[in-house]
Amino acid sequence: MSMFRTMSQFVQSTFNTLTSTVDSLQKVLDIGNDYIANQHKSVTRTVAKAAILNTAHQHVAIQNELEADDKLAKIFADLEAEW
Repeated sequence: MSMFRTMSQFVQSTFNTLTSTVDSLQKVLDIGNDYIANQHKSVTRTVAKAAILNTAHQHVAIQNELEADDKLAKIFADLEAEW
């Protein structure tokens, strides 16, 4: 009987270790998934803001150029209407 008890304890110990290891791996995956999700939000927002700012800079440059030249502004307006 002692041999069966020892084997049973060994099997239980092994399963307990495996269960603990799987739990730890799940935690690592959760941390990794959370990190990736947050970085995705950060990069997406940063890239969008940069694109908006870049567009605003270009519009200011266009507006300044058109304000400085009435003929160019007229042609631009005509072309923009066709576009």
